[in-house]
Amino acid sequence: MEKKDQLVQVAKAWGTHGLKGELKINPLTQDLGLLDEVGQVWLWNGSAATEPKPVQLAGLRPVQGHWLISFEGLQDINLVEPYKQMGVYVEPDALAPLGEDEFFIHDLLGSRVFDLDGQLLGQVRECFENGDQWVFEVDDVAGGTFLFPGVGEFLKEVDGPAKRVVVDLPPGMRELNKKGGSLE
Repeated sequence: MEKKDQLVQVAKAWGTHGLKGELKINPLTQDLGLLDEVGQVWLWNGSAATEPKPVQLAGLRPVQGHWLISFEGLQDINLVEPYKQMGVYVEPDALAPLGEDEFFIHDLLGSRVFDLDGQLLGQVRECFENGDQWVFEVDDVAGGTFLFPGVGEFLKEVDGPAKRVVVDLPPGMRELNKKGGSLE
């Protein structure tokens, strides 16, 4: 098995900050402190056609509601620019064990989403943090994408290994939260 098949995404870079080579990242874990402990991470776009780039962590800090990360040897905006849409990955043994009713966000990416009646609604495209909760973006089987909050009221069952999520969405929520949806 190749190294890239074993890596786990713990954050997603979405932009640069300043001129000293810092990347803005969204965490996909509740414990970004694990990055300080591992030191080495990989930057990768997740494509089978590319290889993850190993880098040494130089710094990690929270700033105005998001996180900034920097790497040894990449302390210039021009050097990190190519990585601003890539994932930050670690080896699986860097992750803390899961507790009961916990799951890894990365296990949900690509999961099929069903309603309580077993009807396929779509597939999880992305998960991101929005304040105090996670939001799931789903590629809808009917076309487009829709969003729903990853809270117990809506998220009823998660089976990471089976790539299966069961939701109970109120009537109209799927349509309302479709990208391009409106209140009319």
